[in-house]
Amino acid sequence: MNIRSIAIIGCLLLSGCVTTTVEDSIPVSQRTAHSVFELQRTTLSVPSTATIEINQHTQYLKSRFIDSPVAAFNIPADSGTVDIKISSTVNNSVFYPSAVIMSARGTILKSFNSSEFKYKLPNFGLNGHLVAETSFQPPFDSAQVYLIVYTNKSSLGDSTKIVNPKYLAAQAKGTTLPKQQYIQVPHSEEGVITVNVENSNASVSHYNRTSRPTPIVTPQPRSTTVFSKSEYYRVAIQAAVDANNVPRALDLVKEAKAENIEGMEQVFVNAVQNQSSKQ
Repeated sequence: MNIRSIAIIGCLLLSGCVTTTVEDSIPVSQRTAHSVFELQRTTLSVPSTATIEINQHTQYLKSRFIDSPVAAFNIPADSGTVDIKISSTVNNSVFYPSAVIMSARGTILKSFNSSEFKYKLPNFGLNGHLVAETSFQPPFDSAQVYLIVYTNKSSLGDSTKIVNPKYLAAQAKGTTLPKQQYIQVPHSEEGVITVNVENSNASVSHYNRTSRPTPIVTPQPRSTTVFSKSEYYRVAIQAAVDANNVPRALDLVKEAKAENIEGMEQVFVNAVQNQSSKQ
């Protein structure tokens, strides 16, 4: 690793400096669908996990009851009852989610109100999440159903109360606790959505290391990242370094380590070295 690479990491560790790259947003009118049938949907197998970053490039659904950026999925109806877990990552802001499951004819089979998404404390230095879980039996006369995750514009001026991450860190280290135990995180039209689908009869649990979901690459326009867990972290770390967002890359390395995914430290080092060689 050259001197510049060391300086970048040293700057992060010592002073917390961050360099970000701002991309031009795509006008909503150029990425808008007016029906769920017009959306690009990610096809999930059972079991599988999909993580999608919702941002200024994400497809937008403007329909009778949804007016929001969306993450859209196909879920097979031939796997029997499935367990569905939807998570929205809490960072400096949070995509405050709602969701619907629809038939191929457009009939709403199940809905998730935003109040059903409960805040889950972070573990091992990871981010907290708003999480909703359900067991769902798809109709027998369908090949697949659609899952649409969105947010309500009425919630955008609101915020969600969470435990102050600094409070949790101090508590874990046994150091002096900050006065502010709770903070408010504003709702946003951007965020990270993760969907996990498993067979309800399976004896394995979410992220069971002996079960390896089939990697899926069915891209939604300008928004979707769907891989196996190790591939997800490899790609995400490389993308963060390419965007000069070293703090985010290091956070991903820590998350991967907490998930017992090996080799991500070397992925980070290689990414920084490659980035430096381009300068």
